[in-house]
Amino acid sequence: MEYPDSYALAKVVKWICDWLKIGDLERIYNLFSDRIKVTDQGLYLKDYIEQKLKFTRFDNIQLPDWKTEKPEYIIQDTVKPCLVVFSASWCGPCRAEIYSPLFPT
Repeated sequence: MEYPDSYALAKVVKWICDWLKIGDLERIYNLFSDRIKVTDQGLYLKDYIEQKLKFTRFDNIQLPDWKTEKPEYIIQDTVKPCLVVFSASWCGPCRAEIYSPLFPT
């Protein structure tokens, strides 16, 4: 980076951080000088990166099967991509999503 001490550049990166991949944003942040990293813009970017990284990992925990009550991992096949949907039976929008025409009962 040609201007690692640019407060204005840090401000622009803050404005566009939602459009960047987290890895790219982290690399850009690491190019800023320590002086910029302690400004409000730098601290915002640091916190934003930490929050995004916190939600990029999924802990494959065990939950009881609804029929057998035996614990089983949420994701059975870790090789294939898997969509995990959390919902609640008492939640109107959740029920509408689960019982939509896409998933006939």
